[in-house]
Amino acid sequence: MLPWAALAAVLIVLAIDRRVMTAPGFGREVGALAQVVVLGSGRVERAFLSAELNTVLAGQAEVMLRAHGGRGFDDVAALGDRLGDEAVDVVILGLSEFETHRPLAGTAAGAAWAEKQPVLKLAGGRTESDLEALITRVGMTFPDLPEATRRDELIQLLSLSRGDHVSSREDQLRAAVEQLTEAGASVIVVELPLHPLSRQYDDATLREEALSFFAELAMDYDVTVVTEEMSGPFAKSDFASLTRVTDAGATKLSHSAARAVLEVLQARRAAAER
Repeated sequence: MLPWAALAAVLIVLAIDRRVMTAPGFGREVGALAQVVVLGSGRVERAFLSAELNTVLAGQAEVMLRAHGGRGFDDVAALGDRLGDEAVDVVILGLSEFETHRPLAGTAAGAAWAEKQPVLKLAGGRTESDLEALITRVGMTFPDLPEATRRDELIQLLSLSRGDHVSSREDQLRAAVEQLTEAGASVIVVELPLHPLSRQYDDATLREEALSFFAELAMDYDVTVVTEEMSGPFAKSDFASLTRVTDAGATKLSHSAARAVLEVLQARRAAAER
């Protein structure tokens, strides 16, 4: 099984020359180094490359990778508390409908999903043999991907759905974003892409709902949204599986995230000079 039951929250800390920037609430002196944190589920580990971030940041940043254990959105919800003393200027969240609409293992929604897996396999008129056919089809696209991984990814894609788990997750994210922005940090939501085949196995409107929620965050708080189209286009060769990118895909995501960081830092610098 992919690590959904115990997702690793990955932090990439970018120390960037601040010069005149300050972040209210974090108690730093003028001239200190700005901190940019990249946080997300296990997919983030493959989605961003520190070397590529440095390339776009053109020597302005020193990248340090730190891994933190956690349970997905429970970890994101605690983000403000955990980073409150760490002088964070910008937080990048790697998200998509795969994160916002997927039932979490270890939660009531996740338990219900686990119990209903046989039903989910039949969703949309699919039979068990249909699922096996899908696994075979994915194997033709990713011949080196273990069958167990293909099966797990497909079941998780089929599990994407509306429900209380979505509103709960949105509430957690909103609370975390509010806490961070009130402390003076800017937030960048980078949409993590899914392989084109994935879009055939979930409800396309779920992505629209996720993007709509991200747009609401952007309207209400100091949040910048970088969509899949803004980072891409992503070719099939940019994916290592249905849900994870290759280094080529990660390079595109890293470059778009770094460009967004530079724009945010420039705006913060200009605001501090006014």
